[in-house]
Amino acid sequence: MHTRSLGTRVALIVAVSLPLTACQYVDQLQALRTFKEANMAYQRSDYEQAVELYEEVLADDPNITIAHFYLANSYDQQYRPGQRGERENDAFLDKAIDHYITSVDSEPNVEMRKLSMQYLVAAFGPDKANLPAKSEPVLQQMIESDESNPDNYFVLAKLYEDSGLFEEAEEVLTRDSRHPRRRPRRLHAGRWVLQPERRIREND
Repeated sequence: MHTRSLGTRVALIVAVSLPLTACQYVDQLQALRTFKEANMAYQRSDYEQAVELYEEVLADDPNITIAHFYLANSYDQQYRPGQRGERENDAFLDKAIDHYITSVDSEPNVEMRKLSMQYLVAAFGPDKANLPAKSEPVLQQMIESDESNPDNYFVLAKLYEDSGLFEEAEEVLTRDSRHPRRRPRRLHAGRWVLQPERRIREND
């Protein structure tokens, strides 16, 4: 009697879980189809349509994390710096920043995560949100994830310099100068500028 009851329960669980699994599979297939449509809209610069489709993709399958970057950039492309202060326009940038952050936090692909950080820094820049304090930790994270890339040091140093933090700017560039492929130089103004070593091709 007890055995039969247990067997009945197991059968019931299986019967319930199978439709759920089937529904999830259908949602994943639909998400992939929608993702393809979203990419086509994005490529033809129909960012309003792309936003709608990428949102649908993430609703059907949150595991397609790459959609966060393209959704963020679709919002970003609709933002107009000349209309800063207008609620609808500012909402585009706010949503772009939110999805860039989500992409940085959830994207398993290293290169896409780096790209998301670059666009996030740009979104925090003076032409957009103008939030240098929020750019700084992202740039620090970019340096930690790719210490050999001089561009990240330059951007962070420029951020410090524009904020009047000249000692911090010099410290960042000095850190970069320790990389074996680069050496520090000083301009006539006395500030550090780092340049990659030039590669000279020997003639045969």
